[in-house]
Amino acid sequence: MDQKQMQYRGGPRTDETKTISARNSTRTGLGCTELMSCNKHKCYYYSICRLRYIEGVSISGLPLNGSCIMEIAEYGIIVRNLFDMVSIKELDTARYYSDVHEYAMLCVQYNRINNYIILNETVPEWVMALKYKISGKLIKKSKLFMSLL
Repeated sequence: MDQKQMQYRGGPRTDETKTISARNSTRTGLGCTELMSCNKHKCYYYSICRLRYIEGVSISGLPLNGSCIMEIAEYGIIVRNLFDMVSIKELDTARYYSDVHEYAMLCVQYNRINNYIILNETVPEWVMALKYKISGKLIKKSKLFMSLL
């Protein structure tokens, strides 16, 4: 790599480009339809991470960039509760698994957005629009599960 290439390496340098980069990162994180990575102390949600308040649990022992343990737990609870609601024998199991997974991921994403809202005094309109979009999908999926009871 020559001197000219070295000169332009790195992230955003001005306040304006740093703001743009942060906004893009936030959009990516809130819009993510998969479990977030655990970044331990660098995590955006570190201040409200429930793991910090469980006696005997140390975040430092968690694998860096593995899936967020709190989102894994939340996902697991939702899935278990949905499977407890309905007798599996009566269902098209493959379709039900797919619906349960989609619903659980929407719940995790919805809660992630609520955490963002809790942490920020001002919330951009696009965050609220994303929250309402996901809540609409959750309502549709909830009606599906209620019809199975």
